[in-house]
Amino acid sequence: MERILVVEYQHDDACLLIATNFRAMLLSDKLFSFSKVQVRDFFYDKITGVEWAPGIFRHRITIRIGRKKEECYGLWRDGTYPARKMAEHLSSKLKGGAASIAKDAKTAKLHAIEDISKSLSLFGCKAELKELPEVLEADEIPENMLSVEYDDRHGLQVSGAMNRHGLLVSTNRQMMFIHKHLGAKREVHQFPYSTIDHVECSKGLFMGELKVYANGLEEIFKADNWAVESFAQYLTHKIG
Repeated sequence: MERILVVEYQHDDACLLIATNFRAMLLSDKLFSFSKVQVRDFFYDKITGVEWAPGIFRHRITIRIGRKKEECYGLWRDGTYPARKMAEHLSSKLKGGAASIAKDAKTAKLHAIEDISKSLSLFGCKAELKELPEVLEADEIPENMLSVEYDDRHGLQVSGAMNRHGLLVSTNRQMMFIHKHLGAKREVHQFPYSTIDHVECSKGLFMGELKVYANGLEEIFKADNWAVESFAQYLTHKIG
């Protein structure tokens, strides 16, 4: 067994969608039924396509076998991430390869943001994550993120406070810092890689400092020791 997902299938019956090394299976056990567990097999060599589509309450996974199709739905409370990852995993087992998932730039951004935020601890940056899709350019994709405190000693701040918490983002084009003020005001500082000379990091007892030398100025961001070191290595690679 390689991946498992709780889904709804036919008449809202909850069941398990399981991916193994050579087939996908739907296992269901109807409530108040004395029958054995029902199994529906989908062998990878018979599947002609896998599709995934997000929804407000449920996220549809469609498995196509010739002209026939089977649909199941990831539970809304689990979010889009598990259902999409299951669709991508199933598709990787097929001869064709990739899942039939929307490939437009907006969807690619949302997927990248979701994947990174799931894998990293971005405590206190919920508002900034919501702002991020609007800040990014049309073909700009986020690659790394860090929850930081920005030491704005150069007076670039909008709020009047020198230190404030926000989201530090590294994309395929640049580094940027995003801070969402109370109300509707959004603060964004952009640092294209061509303007960054070099990067340094130092560790403290609990918090570390990321120093970014850009446009002749020293920008300081504070975060967890391990996170600062990891982000500094990534950023050094981008500007190298």
